Amino acid sequence: MAAGTTATVVKTIGLRRILKWCIAAMAVLAVPTFFAGYLFISLFSTPAAATEPEGGTGNIPEGAWVVPLEGVYIITSPFGYRPDVYPHDHFGIDLSNGCGQTVRAATAGVVTFSGWTTGGWGNRIIVAHADGSKTGYAHMQMGSLLVKEGDAVEAGQPIGLAGNTGVGSGCHLHFEAFINGIRVNPVPFMSERGVTF
Repeated sequence: MAAGTTATVVKTIGLRRILKWCIAAMAVLAVPTFFAGYLFISLFSTPAAATEPEGGTGNIPEGAWVVPLEGVYIITSPFGYRPDVYPHDHFGIDLSNGCGQTVRAATAGVVTFSGWTTGGWGNRIIVAHADGSKTGYAHMQMGSLLVKEGDAVEAGQPIGLAGNTGVGSGCHLHFEAFINGIRVNPVPFMSERGVTF
C-alpha cells in the first residue's frame, strides 16, 4: 500500500477511531492469551518441591504415624458410599487444604508404586509398612512425586504435593489404608496407630 493511500485511510477513518479499535482488539485478545498462558503453566510447569514438615522428620519417633497432609485441613469426603459427583464407593478419605500442600508418608516404609494410574487416582503413591499394612496417596500434582518404587521413606517425609489429577472435584489428598490388600476405613486404622483426623 502506498504512503499516500495509508495517509488517506487514516484521514478518512480518523486516527482516534483507529487507536480505539487497536485498544479494543488488544483488550479482546488479552483475556484469552492470559488464560492460555495460565493453563500452559499449570499443566506443564514443574511445581515447587514439597517442603519438609516443620522441625523436619528427625523429631518424629521411630515407628510413629503422622497425618499425611501438612497443615490445617478438612475432611471433604469420608470413607464409604458417595452419591454425589458420580455415585461410587469411596474407599478412602479426602483431606483438603488447597493445591500444592505437602503430602507426607504416614509412617516409615518402602514405596511399592509411584506414578500415574488408571481408576481415577491420577498420580498415586503406595507405601508398604513393617506391620504388613499399606497406605495410598492419590490425586497428586503433575510433576510433584518425590519418591519412586523401591525408595525407603520415613514418617512425615514429603512424598509429593496435593493436587487434582485423575477424577476429582478440587485439590485434595485421597488417603487410603490397606490391610491384607483390602482397603479399610483410614479413620479407625489411623486412630489405632495414634493419629486422629
